[in-house]
Amino acid sequence: MFLRIFNSDGNLVICTQNMLDPSPTYKGENFDWSKTGTTIFDDAVKDFQDCLLNTKILVFNFNYNDIEITFDNKMRMNVLQTSTIYDNEDYTENYRFISGEVHYSI
Repeated sequence: MFLRIFNSDGNLVICTQNMLDPSPTYKGENFDWSKTGTTIFDDAVKDFQDCLLNTKILVFNFNYNDIEITFDNKMRMNVLQTSTIYDNEDYTENYRFISGEVHYSI
């Protein structure tokens, strides 16, 4: 899965690609991307967390196995399939969405 989130101006602000890049504020000797708070991705999520948690889904589009969600604050999220017929014999990705106590699975 590849995740991209755009702010209301259409600028890419959160991307899973940044999970492997050390944060400019990280001062540790041995970089460990799996440690919380060490990556550019972590910085971006922290900066935009309130915008994402305090909004509602306005439009939900499902195109093949890719998803695009537009929020009422004009932010947008893309979830892109990364499985291929060469590395996944089922050639599918599954998604689970949670709204309160209700779970939706695709």
